[in-house]
Amino acid sequence: MRNRLPTILFSVTMLLGMIAAYAVFNSTRQAERSSFDIVADDIIDNLEEGVKQHIALLTATRALVNTIDFDARGAGFKEFIADLGLADNYRGIQGIGLAPLLEINGDVDAEAELEKKYGLTRAIYPETDQEFRTPILLLEPNDERNEKALGYDMFSDISRRDAMIAAARDRRPSASAPVRLVQELDTETQHGFLIYAPIAQKNIEAVQLDDGSKPITGFVYAAFRIGDLHSAALSRTLSSALGLYVQTKDKTDNTETVVFQTNNYEDYADKNGLRSVKSINIAGRVWEVEVLKPASGSLDNSLLYALLTGLMSFLFAGALASSSKLQLNSLRTSEELRIYSEKAAQDKDLMLQEMKHRIKNSIARINSIARQTARSSEDLPEFIKSFSERLQAMATAQDVLARSKWQRASFGDLLRSELEQVFGKNATEVKLSGPEISLDEKYSQAFGLVLHELATNSLKYGGMADIKNDMQITWKIKKLPKRKRGLSIVWREYFDGEKQETASTGGGFGTKLINANIVGELGGSFDRSFDEKGMVVKIDVPLSR
Repeated sequence: MRNRLPTILFSVTMLLGMIAAYAVFNSTRQAERSSFDIVADDIIDNLEEGVKQHIALLTATRALVNTIDFDARGAGFKEFIADLGLADNYRGIQGIGLAPLLEINGDVDAEAELEKKYGLTRAIYPETDQEFRTPILLLEPNDERNEKALGYDMFSDISRRDAMIAAARDRRPSASAPVRLVQELDTETQHGFLIYAPIAQKNIEAVQLDDGSKPITGFVYAAFRIGDLHSAALSRTLSSALGLYVQTKDKTDNTETVVFQTNNYEDYADKNGLRSVKSINIAGRVWEVEVLKPASGSLDNSLLYALLTGLMSFLFAGALASSSKLQLNSLRTSEELRIYSEKAAQDKDLMLQEMKHRIKNSIARINSIARQTARSSEDLPEFIKSFSERLQAMATAQDVLARSKWQRASFGDLLRSELEQVFGKNATEVKLSGPEISLDEKYSQAFGLVLHELATNSLKYGGMADIKNDMQITWKIKKLPKRKRGLSIVWREYFDGEKQETASTGGGFGTKLINANIVGELGGSFDRSFDEKGMVVKIDVPLSR
């Protein structure tokens, strides 16, 4: 579990980081959407409020016309419109005018009125097949555009006529469908529309348009250029700075006419981005205004902030996991050092014990060699010679064992060296049988100690304590599970019952040393048993490859 801690910390931190990145992405998107909606609503509200202001002007003009008698030149009307300052204060409105409702035979009177008011000698136009006419006789401010529209019979056009009939029937301002204004002079034309309000002037005979309307004397109206109207609404917002595009459609009576588009709107109409669509009422007409903010080609703020949050989370998670891993490695190293120190102390203690034991065994061997040599020597010179030879053989075998510590050694050579060291010339009497087996440093050390201990015990207590006894050692390779090999050793000593009692009591540190090497170090097994013939020692260890 401890080893998985860095991975767990990294995973948990990254999960929290992804949640945070998603939250940042979502909140940024929502903030962008909210900001966009505010600006889009401002654009639409400005457009709607602008039209309402213009309708309020038209309503005020109607009240003026209904209550005041103008002179022949329409001076009061002109002064009122001039005081409004339409060009400066009410962008989008082209002008406010007056058109009387006349029967078809009233053209002559209308043309005379036009000449009185503006000094124009102009026939009412165009020709019409309608029962009534509504020629423009007053239109202010009097500029080049509006002068062109004077004398125009608006009732001759069906879009204008429908709006006038609706206004007369409902007794309130009514807007026309999109039209081309008569006073449109620019090469880049705009859609226009008109709003009509019915009037009933004093001392003028009223006319009833149809059965559903009340008698009226004519209309005051306002002409609008839709492009200018939108420009006025957009100029009061941050649309250009935010890169917004606007399209407005007239969708009255299930029809659909695009009346305004900002430049390059078509290039972004089908692309992803933020959109806001809202319908507004323009004096009885339904306009649908769509505001679009196209998605940028580069990373938008929400995605950029989310990526930055994710990157910081990744770096933090990596740093946290690395720090945790370093701390765990430090703890692991400390634990390994502690274990190593404890093992070194144990090895040192074992080495000291082994040294003491070997010294005792060496002294015991020397005493045994001395006794055996004394029994077999006839005089002192022979004893000295034989005893010296045995001590020299013992030293030579010790050198072989020392060299085997640093390189691979043959088990048979190691066994013979140890037997020669312990038994001297009598080592040749031990029967040895087994294949050639090469041992590494670890096995050589362990078996050197074990064989030394067994041989020493045999010399002190067992079969070799008496030259009349016999001894046999065999070894072989055996197969173990999972394609492994093992070494099996049988150490057989033959001696009588009296010696058996003595040999069975031989133990203590030597037995512990054997178990420590065979069982503890090599992972094998050690068994010693006695029968009527003597003692049998069985050793089984797995071999390293």
